[in-house]
Amino acid sequence: MASGTCHEDGWRAASPRPRPGRRGQAQAGGFGRYAAAVPEGGDLIGPYRLLDRLGRGAMGEVWRARDERLDRLVAIKLLPAELDDPERRARMLREARAAAAVPHRNVVTLYDVTRDGERDVLVMELVEGQTLAERLRAAGPPPLAEALRWLDELCAAMEVAHERGVLHRDLKTANVMLAQDGHIKVLDFGLAKQAGGGGSNSNSNSNSNSNSNSNSNSNSNSNS
Repeated sequence: MASGTCHEDGWRAASPRPRPGRRGQAQAGGFGRYAAAVPEGGDLIGPYRLLDRLGRGAMGEVWRARDERLDRLVAIKLLPAELDDPERRARMLREARAAAAVPHRNVVTLYDVTRDGERDVLVMELVEGQTLAERLRAAGPPPLAEALRWLDELCAAMEVAHERGVLHRDLKTANVMLAQDGHIKVLDFGLAKQAGGGGSNSNSNSNSNSNSNSNSNSNSNSNS
């Protein structure tokens, strides 16, 4: 990962340092594309300091990180070097565009899209809690009133997505977080499809809930 220092005119990257990795060997005369292939806790990506890895899947890794400019916790999604290919990169950018097009309190908020060398990085709201899949496995079916509230929130989020021309196309319990406050957050728009033109209906809440609790005992945005 790139490191850096803060200056009055913003964050500046320091010179990259070699780090051994699966493809992270330094090349003669400089550093290859994968010179910083293996992310580690404490690394800086722009102003975001990685703290701990929350999850890893076929589409990348999710890390808990701290935005050192705003002093808040965020979730960082990135592609490790061994997973960085054009198809996965396109899916990550599609996820970013789709999530950004759906401002709703029950959709995870996208804060930023940045670069770490040649690698794309998504910066998102950190949602403390567990996926609905984990909740159902651990506790079984919820009371009817609670299930109906989840369904109501899910439908409200998808209604706004469809009004904006966004089809999620991968809606399942593993892609829905149950936050610690009891509300749901829809994740992972990597397979989403955006219709031409989208919708302009603005009946949704334009300010998504970006509260990022810091209880480290729970899962957070772990679906990657």
